[in-house]
Order: sequence, then structure tokens, then C-alpha cells
Amino acid sequence: MSASSAWVDPMGRLDDDPEGRAFVERISEICGGGLHVQRARELLPLLEAQPGQPVLEVGCGTGAVIRELVQLTDGQVPITGVDPSRIALEFAEAQTRSAAVEFRHMDGRALAFADGAFAAAFSSRVLIHAAEPDKVVAEMARVIAPGGRVLCIEPLIQPVTGIDDALRRTVTAWTNPDIARELPGLFRRSGLTDVTVTPHVALNASPPDARALREEFLADRGRYYANVRDGRCSRDDVLRMLEQMETVAGRGDFLECLVHYAVMGRKSTP
Repeated sequence: MSASSAWVDPMGRLDDDPEGRAFVERISEICGGGLHVQRARELLPLLEAQPGQPVLEVGCGTGAVIRELVQLTDGQVPITGVDPSRIALEFAEAQTRSAAVEFRHMDGRALAFADGAFAAAFSSRVLIHAAEPDKVVAEMARVIAPGGRVLCIEPLIQPVTGIDDALRRTVTAWTNPDIARELPGLFRRSGLTDVTVTPHVALNASPPDARALREEFLADRGRYYANVRDGRCSRDDVLRMLEQMETVAGRGDFLECLVHYAVMGRKSTP
């Protein structure tokens, strides 16, 4: 499939965004948070990473998931992380202390690696933003060796108590909000076999600081402001969602359910 939206992938052009560096800092905070770390630790074993067998992460961002994989494999697996943002890669290199890891500036739709260069490839919460997720998966399938594995982890739904689902979907403005449910078919069309889907569910009872988000937005800063600036949603949409968020937090009954699909496929052997 191609992007379901007319706009360009915002994650792929962070370096050209005036808010790019601030947003990468925020990504680093979020991806290093407890729920994201927990999900990575529980789902990365699906890769079956083996000592000495190289693994690729596409859309590595600030390197948070790679660092979890290093921990899980005791640094015995060579890992390459690629990302289209040089700013994100600067963060990744500064925060990652492992001789087993290298980072490279690269677009996931055109990987500069030979066919079969890796034993496994994965991405986490990348295709939901990607302009052409079909090309990214096809490239991941190309660069793994026969018998190798591709793993993609994407959010399916994230309902929040007291916040209108359609409104939040509009304000969040993901490029491909339904990519998780489409992944099994996309994997098969990319030539991957033995496709499996592992659901992952987590609950978040810690509300975001809605007042701080409102102040940031009204000061023409932050991702919600960028979404309005880029025509992804309206100013009124953002303010209505923040009002709902603040109301729920004030009542003390905030609850978010995060459901992800971890989709795995294998490359056929000759």
C-alpha cells in the first residue's frame, strides 16, 4: 500500500522542521519510557537474534529499541540502525555505548545494503508514519538472507477514557493509522511467509500534562502545533482534545489502553 494521506511523512523530514530538534528530544523521552521499554523487551525475542548474526533496525530514531536489544543479547549481536534524520542519529550515537552497534543515515525505502546482508530486520512504530510503508517492508525483506526474519511492531488502537476516539485520531494525524491490521497482507505481498501476529496490550494510567501541552501549543510549539501548521488537523481540533484530556486528568480517572500488533514473517529458502 502507499500512504493513505496526501502529506509527506513528518518523521522523514525532521531535519528540515524548525521543531525537529525539540521533537527528537521528546521522542527520546517517550521511547525511553516504561511502557515502550516493556513492549520492546517482551516482543524483541520474537526476532530470535543469534550471536554473530547481524540485525537491522529500520527507523531506529534515538536508538532506544536498539539499546534494549543490546541488553537482551548481551551485546553479542551486531546491530545496524538506520534513520532518515541526522538529528535523531546524533541522539542515538550519544546515548548508545556498545561496540556491537552502528548507526547510518538512510531512507528505509532505499536501503544501501546488499541482498541478504542481515539475518533479521525489524521496525517499531515506524510504518504508521512512513510515506510508503510497502516499500519499506519490501526493502527489509530484500536485505535479509533466506530463512531470515522480518518483525514490524505497530499500534492498532489506543483508546483513552473520556477522549473522543475520532478526535484523537484526527489530532494525532498519523500517516497510516490502520497499518497494523494491514501488515499481514503487506508481508505476504513482499514475499514473506510463515506470517504470524502477536498482540501486545498495555495499560497507561498516568495522564499527560494537558496544561503544559496547551501552553506549548498556544506558544506555537510542539507536535500538535506542527500538525496544525502542516494542515493535518485544525487548531480547534487540538484545543478540544486538550480540553477533554484536562477534564479526564482532573477527575483522576485517566486510562489509556495501548494495543500493538507484532507481525513476523520469514524469507523463503531456495
